[in-house]
Amino acid sequence: MELFVDYRCEYREETGKIKLSLPRFEGISIRDVKFAIQDAIRAPVCDQRLFYQDRLLTDDSMLLSRLYFREGDCFKLNFLSPVNISGMKSELNVLKGAAKEIVDVLERQLPDNSRIENDYIGLLRFFYRVQVALEKLAAEFFHPWKCIRTDAHRHFFVQEGGFDAFLEVFKFSRELFMNEDEIEEEDILEQRKYNLNRVQLVLQQCCLDLLWVFSERAEDREFVLSKSILPMLFNALLLPHPYPVESFPTLHDGRLATLVLQVNEAAIGCVGGLVELDPNAQEVVSKMSQLIDKLVFMIDRCQSMRAGYSLFSSQVAANTLFYCTFNVKSATTLVDCGALDKIIDITTNLLDEMHGDTPLRYYCCLFLARILSAPLVRVEKDTKSTVDVLINKFLERHIPSEISEWEESLSFEWVTIVPLVHLAFAAGKEWKKTTNPTIQEKNNVESHFASHSTNMATLDSSKMVSDSDTNLDMNTSPLSGIRGCEMVCLSNQFTWPGSSAIQRLGIFSLVHMLSIKDNQKLALSQNLVPYLVCLSWQLDPENRGKLIASLANFQNISPPSLKITVKSVLSFVNGFDMVFNL
Repeated sequence: MELFVDYRCEYREETGKIKLSLPRFEGISIRDVKFAIQDAIRAPVCDQRLFYQDRLLTDDSMLLSRLYFREGDCFKLNFLSPVNISGMKSELNVLKGAAKEIVDVLERQLPDNSRIENDYIGLLRFFYRVQVALEKLAAEFFHPWKCIRTDAHRHFFVQEGGFDAFLEVFKFSRELFMNEDEIEEEDILEQRKYNLNRVQLVLQQCCLDLLWVFSERAEDREFVLSKSILPMLFNALLLPHPYPVESFPTLHDGRLATLVLQVNEAAIGCVGGLVELDPNAQEVVSKMSQLIDKLVFMIDRCQSMRAGYSLFSSQVAANTLFYCTFNVKSATTLVDCGALDKIIDITTNLLDEMHGDTPLRYYCCLFLARILSAPLVRVEKDTKSTVDVLINKFLERHIPSEISEWEESLSFEWVTIVPLVHLAFAAGKEWKKTTNPTIQEKNNVESHFASHSTNMATLDSSKMVSDSDTNLDMNTSPLSGIRGCEMVCLSNQFTWPGSSAIQRLGIFSLVHMLSIKDNQKLALSQNLVPYLVCLSWQLDPENRGKLIASLANFQNISPPSLKITVKSVLSFVNGFDMVFNL
């Protein structure tokens, strides 16, 4: 039986037509057709969107006979990209073979003494084959990660059972032999166990390196989170601490220190990506004092550089700590555990250095700004003043393009811009209470926004500048109906979240973010542009000009709706984090 397939591939926008010859008609299903297509043009079954007579075929078990399909008929196909099936299957077979041996032969346990004594070389070869397969998969098929073809490779990896096999190998790599503190040269068995521990640590690092590049995109991170892998990543980041020193002295005394450090550095990348995506993970990490201490240690170059951690791992650790603040519940915990005070000290040292690292300074400042602008956090005025001084120092020394260039060099991809928009709304003004706050609030809001209900079909900077002195100077109390919100209140005044320095840092961040096309798409997908238009109405001339210049990257900006306009007012008062999802 012959049939045809018109196909369109997103990768390089290729199109074509193929003829398939199937051995029979009876009993042929849509799944059979898809596998025939995969064999013919290397389009993974999981990525195929197959149509017949303009109908999307979603039931792979459906028989062709139920479609009134006739010989010579034509399917239409859309798919992401062809994949290197033969190359991937070679490495997948090694990985799946290793997983099978771990489960069926080793029963998920380290080899016993008898096998170590009689098949030591065979064990080393086994580990080496798996390590090479993991390295090839990561380097050749999952890199560069921001690529349609790489997306297809990741999907094919999961389709063929590669991720399940990988999980078995990763779990096994965490098993280590207990060693004596002093290993006698003539004790061959203990020497071999020590060497196998070295091999296991290298294998664990290879697993983490692959997981890091595999889970760069949001949809892949969601998939990884569904596998309940996060606790294992925490343990890898905390290594050697999950292993007691009395049973594993070689992990703690420096003989395996370099390998332990490399596992930590690979783990921080995986943890950071998952924490950025998942609010639950953000809250969990903020409550793990040991994990927060490890992040702070890695961020502090005075300590981490001496220990051997790379500058990049410090940058990723700072980013991860910043991601924890995305959950409004985390801020209080981070203050209580001392992270705020420690990062203030670290940031002070970074800014005092003549050539301190710019990205590391930036992410530390973002963390401080997020904590101090969190609506549920209360800190001393001296602490606020100290943070403002640090942020102002950073802003005096750096420009947004420095951060943009660094992030673009790493193909950096954000999951959300909302936390940075929150900073831009965090003006931190203090207002006196009035005797009738509800009425006064209503009158001020109505009078202020009446002037902005005119044409906003496009952003006209001249119209914006004409309102330069109208910066939401309302002498009233905030609306108190936002669920879960707490303001810092004195007997006769209240304070909005943030400060002028924090707001300037927020504008700095938006200028950098909105200079990158992927971030512009993200801002549109999150419907943030109308909020930024409302924000521009309330800024001083200098910051207004910067924001309007960034908004010029967007075409055909519509006037903000009344709902968004009101939510923007509330964002100044209660924090954008609290208001955005109302």
